[in-house]
Amino acid sequence: MRTVQGGGQLPTAAELKRQLGIPADTVIYRSVGCRECRNTGFYGRRAIFEWMDSDHEIRQLVLRNGSSDQIRDAARRAGMKTLAEDGWRLVRLGVTTVEEVLSVTTAKEVSLSTNGKSAANGDAPSPASLVLNEG
Repeated sequence: MRTVQGGGQLPTAAELKRQLGIPADTVIYRSVGCRECRNTGFYGRRAIFEWMDSDHEIRQLVLRNGSSDQIRDAARRAGMKTLAEDGWRLVRLGVTTVEEVLSVTTAKEVSLSTNGKSAANGDAPSPASLVLNEG
């Protein structure tokens, strides 16, 4: 479903920072483009990572054919950071943009990194709802 032109409301920069847990005084960049970057707004590449160490609990879940949600939750309890969390870290550092993080992560990852709730409960915000409005 699409919003009617002018009928949707984008979050302000302050609201977006609050949703993502980014300090209010952090500058969020948007790619603009220039001759040097061939009008892409980006130069070079920077990867975001998700690394899961397997501890006893995770190995037991795998052996018992645990669901991916159970394994992910156990990994997060053990300290794993999701792709979205690593992406937001790079946004805070000014290395990449919100739009780039949203383009490579899922709504479920965004939901887990913004409010800690499970997307399975229907709580996941749409990635499109997190696009920045400079208001």
